[in-house]
Amino acid sequence: MDNSDAARATTIEQPDLPLSDRVAAIDAKLDDLLGRISALQTHCYYDSINWNNFKARFDRFVLECEDRQRDVLETLIRGSAVEPVDLRVATANPLAGDTPDHLFPRGTAADNTRSPRFVAACETHFGFPLRHLDIGSAGGGLVWDFTRRGHFSIGIEGSDWSRKEQRAEWRTIPDRLFTADVRFPFRVEDGAGAVQQFDLVTAWELFEHIPETDLPTLLHSIHQHLRPGGVVVASIATFADCDAAGHEFHATIRDRTWWETAFAASGLDPVQSPFQLRDYPRGSGNPRACDWDAHANPELGFHIVARRQPENAPRTGT
Repeated sequence: MDNSDAARATTIEQPDLPLSDRVAAIDAKLDDLLGRISALQTHCYYDSINWNNFKARFDRFVLECEDRQRDVLETLIRGSAVEPVDLRVATANPLAGDTPDHLFPRGTAADNTRSPRFVAACETHFGFPLRHLDIGSAGGGLVWDFTRRGHFSIGIEGSDWSRKEQRAEWRTIPDRLFTADVRFPFRVEDGAGAVQQFDLVTAWELFEHIPETDLPTLLHSIHQHLRPGGVVVASIATFADCDAAGHEFHATIRDRTWWETAFAASGLDPVQSPFQLRDYPRGSGNPRACDWDAHANPELGFHIVARRQPENAPRTGT
């Protein structure tokens, strides 16, 4: 062998470090390499999340632009105007001022869910025109969709964030959007003080924000504002929801059976839904919303349709 081969043989046969130390050094280098790989995987994972978030936001922006363009075209073609309404929401509690949703606004500050598909489905199943009340309306997008189609539609929101910021539809249809803390009694009244009744009441991810002790009051208010035979349609989340600071937004987390019993006890009978999943504005994969999808993750929530019983019908449930 030449001199270099001899040197290598010497190094292998007579190492400077004991074998145990060399193994430990190799283990340390492997641990470092694994750490680097893990960091790279994490970096790629969050890059993927950031890209997906950006794409979802961009797609919603494109849809919003298209919706606004069609609003203008529809107005030009139909030559229709949005008539003002003379209503008020009578309540001793105009704001849910002590709730996380108002103190640390998220949905009320960002959401403006629109769903022309849901409006069209309601026309198919319930007729035209409709009287519609949306509770927990955030930016008022669904109220706008019903209004643009010629229906009588108003919304109630617990926070005045959107009104103060003049965001979304609070600048477009301010006479159709109101604030009230629906944990307490409220009345939608006309100029003469007569309580208004509706064919359809909707509530998207509202009920889980209400403490159990306050739910009978809200359900009674909904019953009061539904005409006999009218329906309430809602999405209800069944998971805990905290922000980074630890503020809990979901006060009541129960399963479908519990909620159906609560509705029935207030004279609102759960019925077979006439809707397809994608008809619902939220909890459905609606590309105009950013929330859970009951098809992809059924454990996160469900939809409920309940009909007001006639006045002389016995109530079910406990």
